[in-house]
Amino acid sequence: METARKNFTKGNISVFTNGILLPKIPDGFWRACHDYNIGLTVSEYPIKIDIEGIKALAEKFGVEFRWSSSREDFYVEPLNLKGNSNVRLNFGLCVRANSCIALSHGRLFTCTFAPNVRHFNKKFGTNIEITPADSVNIYDEGITADEILQRMSEPIPACRWCNLRNSDIRSIDWGITQGKIEEWT
Repeated sequence: METARKNFTKGNISVFTNGILLPKIPDGFWRACHDYNIGLTVSEYPIKIDIEGIKALAEKFGVEFRWSSSREDFYVEPLNLKGNSNVRLNFGLCVRANSCIALSHGRLFTCTFAPNVRHFNKKFGTNIEITPADSVNIYDEGITADEILQRMSEPIPACRWCNLRNSDIRSIDWGITQGKIEEWT
């Protein structure tokens, strides 16, 4: 959070989470959110969490809290398990590209797919490859905020794993997965 705020002094920065761990997270997290002016957005999932308790913690520490309960825009961006899709076309069609930046293990990704595909690979025995070229190392001492913004606005090699021809994007019913690879391809 410190690094993000140091490099993006005027940006709107928020932690976006399903909220499961928030009731147990140490006070240092909440203080950092407050100290670095980092908001908190909890997304609605069909799971039980103590949303009122989370709101109370956010209020206690002076952290801006948002509840994301809109289910209108849930859709599947099908995967291309061959990994031979047009990277630029996919990036241009992707609504998440450069609008849902993800931070994972000290690396910034222009979408949430790349840092999380390891879960898909484990579940389905696939080998969708993500490389350092798919992200920006926030600890790279030589990188500037302008360079980070430039990198976040460009396609990444991982875009080849998506299949975003307009006709392929489909909405999905809100609910728990059936655990079938066809839900994602």
